[in-house]
Amino acid sequence: GTFTIGAGGAYADLPAAMAALVASGVNGPVTFDLLPGTYANQRIALTPIAGASATNRVTIRSQSGNAAEVTLQFTPATPGQGPVELLGVSYVTVSGLTIDLAPLGGESAVILAGPGTGNRIQNCSIVVQGQSAAGIAVTGGQDDLELSGNTVSSGGDLYLSSGAYTNVRILAN
Repeated sequence: GTFTIGAGGAYADLPAAMAALVASGVNGPVTFDLLPGTYANQRIALTPIAGASATNRVTIRSQSGNAAEVTLQFTPATPGQGPVELLGVSYVTVSGLTIDLAPLGGESAVILAGPGTGNRIQNCSIVVQGQSAAGIAVTGGQDDLELSGNTVSSGGDLYLSSGAYTNVRILAN
């Protein structure tokens, strides 16, 4: 199904929606549409999702598809946190968001820690303020990973660390 996140949506904020997703899992494709606005100190932090597969994909996106209309604005409470963390997750798409990180030191705006399969980061505007952290950090291996149509401002662009990587596509970033 499709669920909205934000004032007046099915979920008031990202933490509530992400907690429900991880706790319940999925039994079909699920889309979370973020209503226009700034989501201050909220983040997409996911661990493995029961039932997620190539046919039961989880998509988290701006409702309009326009990254300028939805901003995740995040300053970590502890070092190492990022506004988007996919930790051992498969078949998740994050699309059409502005992801704005004010790092403590060394954090990345988007963290994909493997193993993972079929993940997508698409059409996002990624901003790392004032530090040379990576915009997107991928560790531990990924299969069928696609990074496409993203822009990264400040900081580093992409960091790939050790792990098994197969069928990785980096397109028009």
